[in-house]
Amino acid sequence: MNEEDRNALLELANGCLDGQMNVQQRDALEAWIESDAEARRVVADYFHTHAALHWNNVHTSEQGNRDFLLLADPVDELIGKPSDQKFLMRSLFAMAAVIAIFVGLAGTYFWNTQSQTGPALVDQPILKKIDAVARVSRIEGGDLGSTRQVVLRGTELAKGALLEMTDGMMDIYFYATDVQLVATAPFSFEIISTDLVRLNYGQLELDVPPQGIGFVVETKERKITDLGTRFVVSSEDELTKVLVLEGEVLVEQEGESQLMVAAEMGHFSENEEGQIWRNQVEDNHKYGKISSLPELSLAVMNPAVPSLMGEVMSLAEDGPKAANHSDQIGIEFLSLVRSGFEDSSRIQSLRKGEPVLFSGIAGHYHHYSRRAGLSPYGMMNGWMAWYQGKVMPPRKGRYRFWGVADNHLLVAIDGKPIFEGGRMDSAFRRELGIKRLNNPCYPFMNIKGGMACSEWFSVDDKPIQMDILFGERDNYHTRGLLLIEREGETYEESYWGQPLWPVFLTEWPSLQRQKEFSKLQYYLQSEMNGAFSINENEVWQVSRD
Repeated sequence: MNEEDRNALLELANGCLDGQMNVQQRDALEAWIESDAEARRVVADYFHTHAALHWNNVHTSEQGNRDFLLLADPVDELIGKPSDQKFLMRSLFAMAAVIAIFVGLAGTYFWNTQSQTGPALVDQPILKKIDAVARVSRIEGGDLGSTRQVVLRGTELAKGALLEMTDGMMDIYFYATDVQLVATAPFSFEIISTDLVRLNYGQLELDVPPQGIGFVVETKERKITDLGTRFVVSSEDELTKVLVLEGEVLVEQEGESQLMVAAEMGHFSENEEGQIWRNQVEDNHKYGKISSLPELSLAVMNPAVPSLMGEVMSLAEDGPKAANHSDQIGIEFLSLVRSGFEDSSRIQSLRKGEPVLFSGIAGHYHHYSRRAGLSPYGMMNGWMAWYQGKVMPPRKGRYRFWGVADNHLLVAIDGKPIFEGGRMDSAFRRELGIKRLNNPCYPFMNIKGGMACSEWFSVDDKPIQMDILFGERDNYHTRGLLLIEREGETYEESYWGQPLWPVFLTEWPSLQRQKEFSKLQYYLQSEMNGAFSINENEVWQVSRD
């Protein structure tokens, strides 16, 4: 595109932003962006810059980092910015008009950049453009179970829209209030108005900016009114659970109300007074609590019991260094993972410690690399433990992993990664694109998104190859938790409602190790909102084959 054409295009775009576009100019802009990919990018970049300049001059409270709500394109970023200034709102409404053009004529370029992994369903009245109150900004997973309208990324929603999903998650942006809503399946909820949703069942996380104060989530048991905050509401089995991550909410029933503030969790049934506990969501950010996590001792070899073996590796002292806080140790393992754990040539140059046994991942690992013989390596360049072997489940069925780690945690079955539970700065999370669902209702350590879980996978009574990577990006200590759930099993729950899924183990722990697990259980539940169980009937067996 030459300079003259570019200037003409920007003049049309500017007229759109100022609301001074006539029909002929609109048609010209519409035709231009429909036929020219470069024109679409120029206009999008111009809108982005325009909004950024306005944004820098608007006084708003800074939004906190989101661990798992990602808006995938510049248009999404623009309309997701909160502001209470009229001139910015005018710009945004003008941009909405152009976004409509992009939806109708070039939506393939913007809203289909992220592949759909499965449809969700919505019942809603016949929708006209002017009726839209919200938009689906992200969707993952989903099952098609009827002939109702399929929801895709970019689908606009009217008042009365009933959304249902049996598997996956969905992000929704509300136009009038800039509220961001994240729904984790299975769920069913209805958009009643621009500032009210009715949750039938499932889990919703809401991020409410100042102009969205007063947004309401209604369940059968309670009405939860936002007072400027970030909070989670879940509803199941005639029980509403509320977790306040930031700010305050008001929980109401028949004229009675209870105020909840950050770091509080409440359980509310229909005919009983609610119970509210103070948890450690805020305090988890204090390193003192994390560093006090108990540490498991190294497992002792038992010749009579097959064990899942591992090797701990670190960058050599003269090896490649992490640049700009990049995850160098994770980068070294990417080719291994991508090859289905067949190509280990990249990691052959790494420093290797003594062989170690897999004894579960739970707690804080203060001295793991040193005990494995890597000292002083792994102090600043990080380390990685690679466990591998053939395992068999205690019973055939469908399973899924739960867990989280700082920084690396990855599980693969028969060479295919099925679970990734590391932090945002992990190369595995950035580069591999492994599907994961975060669950802020189950907070753990200083991970705002809570524990992650994998998709369900099926296993029979035959051995499967399992590879586990667990490690630290740039220090000698790390922490993590890896649990396993079997579909259809009933588990006890913690006081805040988390099922006590068992630690993933490949041999029953010794008496000493059981005492260590008991100490860790107590500490996590009382100090850090982490929970698990150990169950001899849930131990996976290592095959000698």
